[in-house]
Amino acid sequence: MTLPYPAPPPPAGGRRGGARLLAVVAAVLATVLAGGGAWLLYGDGDGEEPTADAPLPGHRKNAEIAWERPAPRIPDVRDTPGTWFTAETVAKAALTEVAGHRLDTGKKEWRVPLRGVACATSAEAVAGRAAVQHGHACELLTVVDLEQGTALWTRRVPVPAGADPEPWELAVTEQTVAVAAQGVTTVYRIADRKAVQQLNRSEDTCRAHGVTGGSRLVARAWCDDGTKWIRVHDPATGKREWSWRVPDGLRVQGIPSVEPLVVVLEGDAAGGTHSVHHLPGGGEPPVVVDLGRDADRETGLCEDVTVCPGAVVGGRTLYVRGVTRDSLGDSSASENAVIAYDLRTGRARWAGEPEAKRTLRPVAEFQGDLVAYQPPTAEKGGALLRFDGATGRRSVYERHPAATSEREGELLRNAVPYLYRGMFFLAAAEIYEWEEGDPETALIAAFR
Repeated sequence: MTLPYPAPPPPAGGRRGGARLLAVVAAVLATVLAGGGAWLLYGDGDGEEPTADAPLPGHRKNAEIAWERPAPRIPDVRDTPGTWFTAETVAKAALTEVAGHRLDTGKKEWRVPLRGVACATSAEAVAGRAAVQHGHACELLTVVDLEQGTALWTRRVPVPAGADPEPWELAVTEQTVAVAAQGVTTVYRIADRKAVQQLNRSEDTCRAHGVTGGSRLVARAWCDDGTKWIRVHDPATGKREWSWRVPDGLRVQGIPSVEPLVVVLEGDAAGGTHSVHHLPGGGEPPVVVDLGRDADRETGLCEDVTVCPGAVVGGRTLYVRGVTRDSLGDSSASENAVIAYDLRTGRARWAGEPEAKRTLRPVAEFQGDLVAYQPPTAEKGGALLRFDGATGRRSVYERHPAATSEREGELLRNAVPYLYRGMFFLAAAEIYEWEEGDPETALIAAFR
């Protein structure tokens, strides 16, 4: 779910080196302790009690910024991965807590305090549960119940003695949570927090290097003989069900979807996207998506295994960001299309164009159509364009006012766009050291 607008978000969970990560954690904790708690010193401090659930107001075509939640002010740059939705709340992991905010008002409904600071999270939430890595040395794993606003459990994850702290890759399924840490990938059962499977078994010459969750558990494996594989595991037990060998000379750039399973590949020695493959499983052959010259292959569709700002997957369709080009008659402005590909055939179905002198980012499939975000300019507010799933015909789903285009651009910096229940959100993937005179950084902003 980067793009033709400023400062794309970093990979989910961050990729800081161990010593660097430990130094950042220590600095943030020192600030928290000095202030008596990050949210008391730097946060909203509204202290409001939860209120009864209310239906989400109807969608408005002429929308505006409905609410913002300020980000904590910190002494260093911090990744803030982890944004999840429930029926009534949007939950966000940030520094020392996971908090749920009402969709309609942004009011904080609940908070789960974390020991130490958040270091990484699962990209997905399944059955209303998500996973967070945290601690003074990023050594703890907590599973959060987002529906109830509580921590189900916390446990220490074993890592090799003397190893520097580093962000893990976390993946959640309905019954399990998988942790890829320090070269070992372990699957824990959520019901009792027990380890039920280790994907890096000693008799296997391959090692799992990262996992993706959802309706299934998908791991990337590298083998001693130089081959690379996608391995699909039973989401309840972690046992391997089937594998697909990555073509020689390529490696996995990202997995934008596990159902259907779509894998984006890049060259071993070159950046950008090489190819996209739909893996149906069940003995069916993979489908290679014919990206041609229109898709933005040079930038790359994915930044990390679960961070694919240039690609959105619907039930039978892959939507990708097109190549950025100069606007007709004005080389100072840029445009790009969004392109729809049929996952059953791998062929392009249609290309949707932006409004003049604007760029597009695919956001989500909504009621069978694609919704793409058109970022603001100095003169115009942002907009959500809707492209008919069958024909690509364009219409305006939502338009934002020109009067707040500057603020919208500030909110967009290092933010990820989401569409949930028809409502548009920008959630920070990274927050920065705040200095006097800087614009207020938002952790989450909603439009209605």
